[in-house]
Amino acid sequence: VTPIIPRRPSAEQEWKTAWWAVIAVLVSLTVAKHVAGFAGPYGSYIYTAVAALQLYLPLYLTRRLPNQSERLGIHASGVISELKTVVLLSLIVFPLFAIGHHFYQTLFFGKVFQFKMVTGLPELILTHTLAVALPEELFYRGYFQVALERKWKPQRRWFGVRMGWAVVITAALFALGHFLGEYNPLRLGPFFPAFLFSWLRSRRGSLWGAVLFHAGANILGQTLFVWYTTPK
Repeated sequence: VTPIIPRRPSAEQEWKTAWWAVIAVLVSLTVAKHVAGFAGPYGSYIYTAVAALQLYLPLYLTRRLPNQSERLGIHASGVISELKTVVLLSLIVFPLFAIGHHFYQTLFFGKVFQFKMVTGLPELILTHTLAVALPEELFYRGYFQVALERKWKPQRRWFGVRMGWAVVITAALFALGHFLGEYNPLRLGPFFPAFLFSWLRSRRGSLWGAVLFHAGANILGQTLFVWYTTPK
C-alpha cells in the first residue's frame, strides 16, 4: 500500500496561517504580562504557559509535513559545527556588548561596576536556554520566518547568507513581543540581535546556533546587570 503523503500547504496558505499564529502569540504575551503582575508567586506559571504556546504552535502547524524537523531546523545534524560558529561569534560580539553596556550603565545611570557572584547560575542557564531561547527561536526563526520566506524569497546575501524582508519583519515582531505589556522603549532592543539569530538560523538551516547564541546573550545581559550598582 502506498502511503498517503500530506500535501504541503501553498505559500499563501502558510503565510496567512503564520500571521494568525504570531497574532496569537503577541496577544498571549501582552495578556500574560498584565496578569502575571497580579498573580504573585503564580506569575511564573503564566509565563511558562506562553513559552509552551511558542513551542507547541510550530510543532502543531507543521505536524503533517514529512520533513518537519528540517522545516523547523531542529534536526540533529551539524550541531557541533553550529556550536563552533556560536563560540566564534560570541568571542567577537559579547566583548563589544559588555563595553557598550559599561558605558550605558555608567554614563546614563551613574552606576559603578562591582563584581558579584551570580546566584542560581545553573537555574539561570536552564531557564534562558529551555524556557526562553528555545521557544522564542522555534516560533520566530524556526517557523514564522520560514513561512514568510516561502512567499517573500530572500534576494540579497549578507555574509554569505540569503536574508530579506522576512528577516526584518520577524525581527520587528520579535522586538514587539518584548515591548507589549511593558511599554518600555528599551524593550525594543532585541530587534538588533534578532538579525544575528536569523543569520545563524539561515546559514545552515539549523535552529541550534540561534538558540545557543540567544541563550548566551541573555545570560550575559542578566549577569552584567547584576554587576552594576548605584553608589551609596
